[in-house]
Amino acid sequence: MVHRRRIPIQLWFPLVMTFLILALAATVVLPADQTADQTSANLGGATITDITPALIEEMNLQPPIYGVVVTDVDPNSSAGLAGMQPGDMIQWVNYEPVQNVTQLKDTIWRMALDPVAFQVTRNGTVFVFTVLLR
Repeated sequence: MVHRRRIPIQLWFPLVMTFLILALAATVVLPADQTADQTSANLGGATITDITPALIEEMNLQPPIYGVVVTDVDPNSSAGLAGMQPGDMIQWVNYEPVQNVTQLKDTIWRMALDPVAFQVTRNGTVFVFTVLLR
């Protein structure tokens, strides 16, 4: 004998709305100036960019080279006040490794922590910065 559970009427509306929201989010078209593969972002007043060979040469980055690099920092922002500087390589966010800007943003979004802990390498020295993103 098969037992089937019925969904209570009170759950139908939230269930249908959730489905519709997810379906609409999957069909969102990005404007021409945005792409799904963003290679830079602004977080807490710091411009973060994926590491490229040209950027390694331009900023004279020292090994180990992985993660993302800070290319610009507003000195009056939370990142600037925490001590971040251009040329810092962010390698861990909230104690999870990151390889690109998309992964960094996904990690921050998934963990939903604020302030965010960034582990940064600057000229071979490791620093940990806590940045308020609000």
